[in-house]
Amino acid sequence: MDRMNDYLPEFNNCLQQEKPFCQSKCPWDIDILSFIEKVRRGSFNAAYKILQNSVGFPQIAAAICSENCSEACPLVNSINLHEIEKSVIENATRKKPTKYSLPPKKEKIAVIGAGISGLSCAMNLSEKKYNVTVFEKEDRIGGSLWDIMEADVFMSDFENYELEQSINILTNNEVVSAEQLADFDAVYVATGSNGNDLGIFEKSDGASYAIIGSTVFFAGGSLLILSKDKSAAYGLHMGRNIDNYFKIGKPEVKERSTETKLVLDPTRLEHETDGDNASKESTARESKDRAVEEANRCIMCQCDACRIHCDLLTYLNKWPIRIRDEIFATTLPGKSEVKRTPARRTISMCTQCGLCKETCPENVDLDNYIFEARKRMHELDKTPWVFHDFWLRDMEFSSNDAMLCHSAKSGKNKYAFFPGCQFGALSPDTVAATYEYLLEHEEDTGLLIACCGVPAEWAGNTEAVEENRNMLLKAWNELGKPKLVLACPTCATELKRCLPEIETVFIYELIESWGGLAKQDDDRCWSVFDPCASSGNEKLRDNVRNIAAGMGIKLEPLPRQEEYTACCSFGGHGEIADPEFSKFVVDKRINESDRPYLTYCINCRDNFSSAGKESVHILEKLFNIEPESYTVTEMRQNRLSLKNHMLNRFWGENSEAEENTERSVFFSDELSKKLSDEKILEEDMESVVLFCEKTGRKSFNTQTGCYIGYRRIGRMTYWVEYKPVQDSGESKFELINGYQHRMQIEMESIWNGKKVEQLD
Repeated sequence: MDRMNDYLPEFNNCLQQEKPFCQSKCPWDIDILSFIEKVRRGSFNAAYKILQNSVGFPQIAAAICSENCSEACPLVNSINLHEIEKSVIENATRKKPTKYSLPPKKEKIAVIGAGISGLSCAMNLSEKKYNVTVFEKEDRIGGSLWDIMEADVFMSDFENYELEQSINILTNNEVVSAEQLADFDAVYVATGSNGNDLGIFEKSDGASYAIIGSTVFFAGGSLLILSKDKSAAYGLHMGRNIDNYFKIGKPEVKERSTETKLVLDPTRLEHETDGDNASKESTARESKDRAVEEANRCIMCQCDACRIHCDLLTYLNKWPIRIRDEIFATTLPGKSEVKRTPARRTISMCTQCGLCKETCPENVDLDNYIFEARKRMHELDKTPWVFHDFWLRDMEFSSNDAMLCHSAKSGKNKYAFFPGCQFGALSPDTVAATYEYLLEHEEDTGLLIACCGVPAEWAGNTEAVEENRNMLLKAWNELGKPKLVLACPTCATELKRCLPEIETVFIYELIESWGGLAKQDDDRCWSVFDPCASSGNEKLRDNVRNIAAGMGIKLEPLPRQEEYTACCSFGGHGEIADPEFSKFVVDKRINESDRPYLTYCINCRDNFSSAGKESVHILEKLFNIEPESYTVTEMRQNRLSLKNHMLNRFWGENSEAEENTERSVFFSDELSKKLSDEKILEEDMESVVLFCEKTGRKSFNTQTGCYIGYRRIGRMTYWVEYKPVQDSGESKFELINGYQHRMQIEMESIWNGKKVEQLD
């Protein structure tokens, strides 16, 4: 938890709640985002309610508004919020303010001046059930509003609030001294430009409040030489300050900031649409339609760079602060059965690409917060093991059965090729061709095929990370501590993290330096897809592009991926946690361009190829090897085949690793793909069938003619539906269907009245 806590202070800098530019300059501080959202869906009554709650008197506000929002709008053709507001006022049908049943308060408040500022303050306090009295020296309310607009405009606003009924308004009643107001607890002086300040505010060193006896006097409105719109807004603002004074017992005037820290992601302005923000005479229907159209032009300014670029936040439609809170609750000590764990799946979904921090203007590091949360979940034994079980088993297989550590024929190892585990699984011929290429240029090159350990890192399993680290360190030492030649950027990141003492170099750097690349017979234009693990490594990115140029491949940069290296969905191993999220990510990546992709991460290439996107690894392109897709079972088999091939091809040795070429259970191509998509190995299905046959743990379905049975392997429970087939007298079976329960069950010791073997 300590490492997680290191990242918590960063979230205090999150700009999620920063106001948009237009709102920060609006004297009334209207909630523009909510207002625009209501207009967009044609909810003009709801939009009017937001306007009314913010400005108090909507028609007056529209008439005196100085349109500061238009100047603040980042669009070249700014959003005409003023016209939208007027359309909302025109088209709203429910204009009476909401009345709340509150108990009356004992405090007495006086307002001096019945202009827009004084009445705004009085209305605000009256709604909170304060006893408010307004003193006006003239015989009518409204002050200077009579000089700038038609009376029916502002009087209809006053009537909606029923000011005459809710507030004690005393016209023809001039206040000339503070002594007249000694019976009041608070006074708001809003006597207008050049009005009477009762001779008290000059004593307060310019502050907008003063205390005389037991009465607090506040000043505002045009008395402070404010514009009409700011004067009206200030009246509402002072109403809130006076209310706060009675709550805390201390007079203070909190000035509203007109600044915002909001940082707008440049991509928000890429698709700006033209709009006509000029005022036009129109019918109410036309006015409403134009308002909706104009509202739809608004880009809803928020600091959401992370949500734009981070696939996880986009998919979940959540903000970093909410994710933080859910993760914090999930990683608290205590069993999942009694503690809230709202982020158990979210923690395992993250692709760990780091793009959230890279695009955040405040460098909030949600990526590493989640990374540490995975470790914390493992420490608490709260990690959903089902999300990572397949990958941990796969890592164990790669670093044991399929591992190959061998010195060069010379016995000297200046280099050792470390292709990683997935390359050999997805493109074994490319691994062999690359190693042969290395030997042609540097014969003192050994070979180390194993897993870098990142599956354990992504599972938060620190023990497995350490075990794999020790295995790699031992193998590296046995080879004489050579410089490792890497093909996988993810391996590079992981080795730097867990084995910084190992010196590494990318195969792409060596290829560029050695040169002599054959030209490719391909006139098409390609795009390089940079894997997320290459972020910040400009040298690596340039190496790959220079190799492509050396082969005569024409390149066209991707619109977004060139600047922000997003993940292909493989990172973090979130596919099992949420397959739909994985598909969502892949679809976003492959739809960025119609051009074929040139990659230098075999997982990127496989994810894209499997989704129907033409893509090729640059080493496959270099050595003219056709990309192929394999099932998870075939991938394991490829690793064993590669190990055997490499030993025999380069050293004339045979491997002890056995390739499973003889099968007792047969699978259709369709079923093989289904099992692979669900990360189920065919060898596990075969072992379940043989287990059922050996122990008799099976049931016969008379309708289908198939047997049904199950077996627990590790913590996973596998179910099979199969039937025997005749094959030269040998026991052979066809698997009709198979699936897994990602749960651990206890196997019965008695089956059909007989004690049976567990065979676990």
